[in-house]
Amino acid sequence: MPHAFRVASGLDSVVLGRDRRSSGQMRQAVKTAEAGGLARLVLNRLFQRTFAVASDVRTRTAIGSGSISMAAAAVRLRRDAFFRRLREERGLLA
Repeated sequence: MPHAFRVASGLDSVVLGRDRRSSGQMRQAVKTAEAGGLARLVLNRLFQRTFAVASDVRTRTAIGSGSISMAAAAVRLRRDAFFRRLREERGLLA
């Protein structure tokens, strides 16, 4: 269950906070399972709870407001570290 919550909330996405795509894929999977008669009561409850948790995460946090890819995050961290070190070397930081 925790994995389903993380995926639907956008926490397991390559782009943190990109939940809409993941939720859409999960909703389509539920519809496909239901159409094939594979979605039983427990599975339906799991997915309904998953969508509720994802909605709650989006409502209570700003996770989707600044979606950023892992690559972009790495570049920002490296850039910030570079400029921090440059300022330290020039005596601009204590």
